Amino acid sequence: QLCIAIDFGASNGPPDHPRSLHYVRQGQLNDYEKAIASVGGIVSKYDPDNKFPLWGFGGEMNGKKQHCFQLDSQSPQANGIKDVILKYRKFVKLKPVGMSNRASIKKVIEFASKYADWELNDKKLYSEQCYTVLLILTDGHLDYMHRTKDEIIEASSKPLSIVIVGIGSGDFTDMQDLDDFNSGEDAIGRDIIQFVEFNEHSQSKKDISEAVFEEIPDQVVDFFQSNGIQPNPCTDPNACDIVTDDYDEEMDLDFDLDFLDGDEITVRENSSQKFPGKNTQIDDRPPTRGLESQKSACTIFLERLKCM
Repeated sequence: QLCIAIDFGASNGPPDHPRSLHYVRQGQLNDYEKAIASVGGIVSKYDPDNKFPLWGFGGEMNGKKQHCFQLDSQSPQANGIKDVILKYRKFVKLKPVGMSNRASIKKVIEFASKYADWELNDKKLYSEQCYTVLLILTDGHLDYMHRTKDEIIEASSKPLSIVIVGIGSGDFTDMQDLDDFNSGEDAIGRDIIQFVEFNEHSQSKKDISEAVFEEIPDQVVDFFQSNGIQPNPCTDPNACDIVTDDYDEEMDLDFDLDFLDGDEITVRENSSQKFPGKNTQIDDRPPTRGLESQKSACTIFLERLKCM
């Protein structure tokens, strides 16, 4: 299961300013969108239903800081990577939440930890398994680092890995510190953090894939082994052998976004290329729930915790 959280702290700059990391140019992707398309596109291939909870952090509303909020309050999940981009652009355009001078990922990690735990326990009821990857996109200017480290240690017992992607060319010293602080012989719990500076790998899908997945396989194995869980056999050979090729922005995210009058956004397809969707399941799997019941259960959970 993939979850995505995007930094809307003031250090990114006002979205309507051309130098902002969130500035949207017609017919082009900004750095956040490129990271969503490439990194999110890679991780999403391991998500069978292709539905992703989509959150923001670093916001402010009525003078109150919003350390975790849904980008689309009407639909807590995005339906594929294209929908992530659509919801992101709509949010940037409408600006329903202001930008805070103090952004923190503590609340996002706390929420993702609860979500990952709930997802695994829910899958167990149907003889299925689940592991969650939280993708955090940030310019690196974060506060409350000590509390964040405490939350990471707390989350290390959950079926969760966290990939932090650095956007822009800022100082990512604190992000690298989050990657390193709970590793080695003195680690408390599992090491669940992987930091990747997007600009260093953005020109090659092979490079970005290797950077993103450098530690996740070991983290997954570590969690299941430490909890005495034997992995289910692979039911879809195609899902077990994912091959990466060179990164091509136009091919990997080949569509245009048009803002119409009001809030509506349209998508113009440029090709017949299909994006990774739900994996085809073979018939000899154990009986599972229908898609609608899965969607309903997940929606109920997200609404119950209210990421606000």
